[in-house]
Amino acid sequence: GGGSGSGGVGRSFDIRKVALQHKARFAAILCVCFMSAGFWAVYEQQGNTTALFADDHVNRGGVPTEFVQAVNPFMIIALTPPLTRLWEWQARRGSEPTQITKMGIGAGLLSVSYIILAAAASASRAGTGAGTSGGGGKMGAGWLVLHLTVLTAGELYLSPVGLSFMTVVSPRELASMMMGVWFLSSFLGNYLSGELGALYAYMEAPRFFALMALLAAGVSSVMLASSRPLMHLLDPSRL
Repeated sequence: GGGSGSGGVGRSFDIRKVALQHKARFAAILCVCFMSAGFWAVYEQQGNTTALFADDHVNRGGVPTEFVQAVNPFMIIALTPPLTRLWEWQARRGSEPTQITKMGIGAGLLSVSYIILAAAASASRAGTGAGTSGGGGKMGAGWLVLHLTVLTAGELYLSPVGLSFMTVVSPRELASMMMGVWFLSSFLGNYLSGELGALYAYMEAPRFFALMALLAAGVSSVMLASSRPLMHLLDPSRL
């Protein structure tokens, strides 16, 4: 019993020692996770308010709304190979962005996707006070597909890159725990997504989607601006 207890104390001490040894690195990791939560808060609107918008205000040509949710996984499969080749080409040229910069680009693409949706909804008066009934005020389905395509590209720049980032920069002793922290940021983003989605009932759709674009642009700007300082807290040679 005593040996087991002392082993537990030893492991606990080691965790504290590692945490203190890498406190600057932990601070950088937590900053990235917090910013990624902002990304997920906007991104997850696709299964929330965007789905409601598609159901009510998009001319789907008789296609059930449920099929709209198939666009994202299809685009993940379609876009992964070309993006991978792009990053390999950039790596060979020595111009591949750092992982934090890639995540910032992902948030920027997310912003662009909502700019497309807001502009298309506004132009067709879909989801506005004047376009909520009958066949009028319907947005073309092609705009929704374009929105989801750009949104998926943003996801590919952030989600798998973020997982790789956590694996690379986390202290080996606490790698599993830090992966849990990454998924907690996703949980926080999903929670915030619900809070943001509640605004949809009180705003015209173009204004709501413009707000999502603005929030994603804010996340992107902070990520891109903080990429270099955060790299100084991490080990640049491992990025």
